[in-house]
Amino acid sequence: KDDSKSLPEYAGITGISAADLPELKITGTKVINFTSKTLEGSRESFVPATTREESLRLNIAGKLIEDVEVDANLLNTSTLGAAVTGDRQDKVNVHLKRRELEGALGDITLDLSAVEFAALRKQFSGMRVSGNYPQFGFTVFSANPQGQTRLFKSYGDGTTGPYRLGYSPAVVDSEHVYVDKVLYKRGEDYTIDYNAGTVSFRRAPITNLQIVEVTFDHRNTAHPHQTLGGRISGKPMENVSLGLTYLGDSDIPGTLATPAGGATLPPAVSHTVTGVDGSLLLGDVGVVSAEIAQSHRNPDILNGGTTDIGRAGKLELSTQYGPMSLRGHLRRVSDLFMPVADPNPKQGLTEHAATLGYTVFEPLKLEGGYSSQ
Repeated sequence: KDDSKSLPEYAGITGISAADLPELKITGTKVINFTSKTLEGSRESFVPATTREESLRLNIAGKLIEDVEVDANLLNTSTLGAAVTGDRQDKVNVHLKRRELEGALGDITLDLSAVEFAALRKQFSGMRVSGNYPQFGFTVFSANPQGQTRLFKSYGDGTTGPYRLGYSPAVVDSEHVYVDKVLYKRGEDYTIDYNAGTVSFRRAPITNLQIVEVTFDHRNTAHPHQTLGGRISGKPMENVSLGLTYLGDSDIPGTLATPAGGATLPPAVSHTVTGVDGSLLLGDVGVVSAEIAQSHRNPDILNGGTTDIGRAGKLELSTQYGPMSLRGHLRRVSDLFMPVADPNPKQGLTEHAATLGYTVFEPLKLEGGYSSQ
């Protein structure tokens, strides 16, 4: 070791090209935070609280070899207090990028929201590889979900809770809490016990006319579970775009021993969704887009359950010709269609709508239309 020599000089001594040496930057923070809320006197709905939060963040970023870039992150957080009971979270993810290719390992968020029926947005532990080229792009992934998506929906009971979600334990930081379609914030508007699977509200009681809706992931380890799939999209012509999506979200049966004491395992479920989508540009006039999808779901693959096959499709049109505009869509979802990781799917739906507009002068525009569902 010779501290007086620069990195390129050291590379020359060892016979290694300076361009081949990694160039990494390591940064991190450790934070401990205490908060306490008290009130002199009294105020309705005020709840005193003391919370202790710790967080450790570590980042390694830079060039690994040649034109390969790396961005690795470690996050460890823990919270103890009124907002949660024994909340602890560990996340590790590594991102690699080389020109048009990108890979991710560890705790990743998969976002396939470019389509409607074969969409998926969820946190996973696994791997993802994607590429973005001038004429096409692709994404493939294989992962183990941290939990199964669940939905709790109920009218209030006139109290602040706790409201039992029906499944426990819940995956940390997976919940979205709504009251009358308004998103609530954890710690300020509500508290959650992930181990018990309960939610309590901090401000005012929820009346029997208000609707509580909670989506969350249930950490269910009855069967090993795997989610895999991919999407490829491209432009075979300048005005034509096409896409194909496949999602498989199934239990892996036969890997667990039969439980003792007469207990039985819940059924193992198999679920796939395949979708095709495309769009056609009508010059400068407008665009026509379409999407079709088919789902296969077997609720009990161990005992030869019957596969439910569902279908969904839509057609959309948007045009603008001079001062005239026309927008319309037709959507049909069968009773048995089941998207992946959607706790509240739309089923048995038929709707069509059209809107005709005329721009008198900017910004005055007249519109009229109809819709049916």
